[in-house]
Amino acid sequence: MHFKPYFSDWAGQVNEYLASYLGKCQGQAKKEAPIAADLISDFTAFLGGGKRLRAGLVKLGYEIWGGKDRVKILPIAAAVEMIHGSLLIHDDIIDKGDMRHGKPTIHVKYAQNKTAHYGESMAILAGDFGLYEAIKLCLSADLPPLILQKVVQEILQIVLNTVYGEALDVEMAYQTQISEQQILTVNKLKTAYYTFIGPLTYGALAAGAHANSLKIIDKFALPLGIAYQIQDDILGIFGNEKTLGKSVDSDIKEGKNTLLYLEALKKGNAKQKNFLQKMWGNENITLEEVEEVRDIIRETAALDYAVKMAQELVAQSKQQIPHLTSDKNYQEILESLADYIVEREK
Repeated sequence: MHFKPYFSDWAGQVNEYLASYLGKCQGQAKKEAPIAADLISDFTAFLGGGKRLRAGLVKLGYEIWGGKDRVKILPIAAAVEMIHGSLLIHDDIIDKGDMRHGKPTIHVKYAQNKTAHYGESMAILAGDFGLYEAIKLCLSADLPPLILQKVVQEILQIVLNTVYGEALDVEMAYQTQISEQQILTVNKLKTAYYTFIGPLTYGALAAGAHANSLKIIDKFALPLGIAYQIQDDILGIFGNEKTLGKSVDSDIKEGKNTLLYLEALKKGNAKQKNFLQKMWGNENITLEEVEEVRDIIRETAALDYAVKMAQELVAQSKQQIPHLTSDKNYQEILESLADYIVEREK
């Protein structure tokens, strides 16, 4: 079975659950402060659509480890998507992003006709709402208390790892020299744990898996998560803006430290290096200059280097699938998911 229909069916259930739950939150907030209800409404809209990758992985981890009643993990799967939305809202502020899913980011939306400070303040609050409400939602899951405690502790640790990765990412933007290891560490903390290792682990723990038996999840999901971020960085420069729903020059304007940039600096000649360093982090970069940056990344084989690394990481991940499950159906789901990581266009 391909992962897309497996995830799609579950995504529909998660979306219905989220709409109902957040609708109740909005109704309660309206009694206290109408602006809070508006904020929740915008947060709900921000969460709309998507593949629900993380929610799907919660279900997959749960079922691989023998979980039978998927209704029990609906609150957890929904909460994971709320956390994802919250972190994206905060990330958009940090990255000064103006588009997400083809629409203005939350802080940009609220800044319209007011001030940038107002927009950022409201976006921070929207993200905070999602994070706190997600933990509250998790605690409502119909699971044995000790198991639920383990799940929530794991979720909190993964969120903390994401914070650590974000802090390192922000710091690196102000360093004159960075290493490949630093970039891969950010990819591990911000993406691999939060998008792959975490959700699979939450589901497995909810099914009653013991911590020692979950080490195989790390072996499978860590290289997959790093590959996912490498592909994300490739799409962030070479992707289709309409398909992505966000600007493809934002990584350059932000001065985001990626394998593409680092490898191009290593392999480029003096003229290429000088141009890259001048353009990276330049918020006023023109379309012609963006295209020249792309050309340099291609000419230095930095793009080839990143593509090859992502492919090798996916191959490494796929080698662990037989150790993760002997069920042929789940193996097919995991293999198609791994292949998708380096084939996706958004």
